[in-house]
Amino acid sequence: IKPKQHRQPASPKRSIDERPEPANTRAEFGHWEADLIEGTRRSTHSDVILSLLERKSRFSVYVRLANKESFTVFKALKLFFEDLPPDLRRSLTLDNGTENALHDRLTNELGIDVYFCHAYASHEKGAVENSNRDCRLFVPKGLCLSLVDDSLISQAEAYRNSRPMKCLKFNTPRAVFFEAFMSVAH
Repeated sequence: IKPKQHRQPASPKRSIDERPEPANTRAEFGHWEADLIEGTRRSTHSDVILSLLERKSRFSVYVRLANKESFTVFKALKLFFEDLPPDLRRSLTLDNGTENALHDRLTNELGIDVYFCHAYASHEKGAVENSNRDCRLFVPKGLCLSLVDDSLISQAEAYRNSRPMKCLKFNTPRAVFFEAFMSVAH
């Protein structure tokens, strides 16, 4: 018999409607979107891929996670963001999944403003959804993610970040992001 879990009430969520204009217009770096890419639901394994995208540069990062529990997602986000300069971690937009229940800890521990899409409105974080589509070229839907080699996930990330984009004046997301990184890291 499992012990009864005591759940704390969820922290209040800030709506995407409150997200600052520079995030909405991609006027400055450091505004991110995140999502989870899941494998087949029929699998006994629960591997997922955390997909992150910086809005201005379209730079994407894919991180394998053992599960989609809120603490696992929080730890991965914290590890990723704590290595970035504060100017490159201004905000994060998420969906309303239970995996994002510890969003307030990101704000408290790292100073990242976290915003949530409206229910059933994944198009409000459409940039990361497009990134997920590119990842699916390498990791097809319905595939058990525990069978996917990490090198395939790295290839998906490299493909996404090394492709010139018209919206970036035909620069690559990698070049645009790292130029911004170098300018704020010094």
